[in-house]
Amino acid sequence: FRDVDFCYGDAKEPSLSGISLKVQPGQTVGVIGGTGSGKSTLVNLIPRFYDVFRGAVLVDGTDVRQWPLSELRRRVGVVPQRAVLFAGSLRENMKGGRRDATDEEIYQALSIAQAKEFVDDKGEGLDLHIAQEGKNLSGGQRQRVGIARALVLQPELVICDEPVSALDVSVRSQVLNLLKDLQKEMNTSILLITHNLGVVWEMCDTVMVMYAGNTVEYADTKTLYQEPLHPY
Repeated sequence: FRDVDFCYGDAKEPSLSGISLKVQPGQTVGVIGGTGSGKSTLVNLIPRFYDVFRGAVLVDGTDVRQWPLSELRRRVGVVPQRAVLFAGSLRENMKGGRRDATDEEIYQALSIAQAKEFVDDKGEGLDLHIAQEGKNLSGGQRQRVGIARALVLQPELVICDEPVSALDVSVRSQVLNLLKDLQKEMNTSILLITHNLGVVWEMCDTVMVMYAGNTVEYADTKTLYQEPLHPY
């Protein structure tokens, strides 16, 4: 992000002002801040759900507005706070971001996401029926399927928007360990949005604190043990 401003529609005040941020290959960067601070708006600029008002967002040194949209979105996997699953087969859900994905590639993603075991236990393979919103799966299972679906893209960057906030403590730990393993295995960069400082300490190399659309602090997480974060 290079000095990025963003404003929704005819809003009088910008949602983001002067944001600069760099995510290195294989790095995990935490983005933390209160509700309405601009965290989700920020990451939505990467796959071009919106375009910047001023400044630029670059992937591999190229402005995202110059990438073919399909190619850009193949490079960026998104794991939302609640995995959005639709009624149909597991295979159909997993191909949501990449229609040409093979069964082998889907199984590989499920394996990395630690979802293959429960899929095998159900005995239907990729033909497993998924109810609307994944209601026939547990919260942890839905989240792992959501991560696997992002991995099918074989992305360079994974955006995790509050990936564990809706999970209980034991499942949260499993998902965080999964993300760590993912980063080691695929050398994937992770941009992690969270309210939880514990998740930042456990997962992130650096953290950016946002308040009212501005960066108020940017620090190596090792310093967080000695110096408190800005009280956003």
